[in-house]
Amino acid sequence: MNTTFTIDTQNNVARHDSGSEIPEGSAAFSSEADLATLSERWPATRLVNIWNALPGVQPVRRFTDRKTAVRRIWALLDKSAPASPEPKSRKSQTVSKPNPAAGTKPPRVIALLRRPEGATLKALLAATGWQPH
Repeated sequence: MNTTFTIDTQNNVARHDSGSEIPEGSAAFSSEADLATLSERWPATRLVNIWNALPGVQPVRRFTDRKTAVRRIWALLDKSAPASPEPKSRKSQTVSKPNPAAGTKPPRVIALLRRPEGATLKALLAATGWQPH
């Protein structure tokens, strides 16, 4: 199964299984090379913001270079992609899983709610690890 990742203008990264529709306004990539090509026109600060928004990472102020940033982001995303086809579940299809070391839940919830498009229940559950009930 091919996994495609998308990133929107707010730097939210999501995983999409093959055949899934790509959200409008999002850029898609499915390899480190795709991400490198896509990020060529981005400022370096965007790569830092993407990295720092991923749960479970040690936040950085900058990367040594663009190639290092892309390599580290892709390594984390690729690790989160399933190795073999899995049955569809009710869980969110987002890349991230919460990690207490990556920050507390209230700032994550507030950041999601402040996005122009708001926050879905699935996004809140994915960001916090909360149960839907």
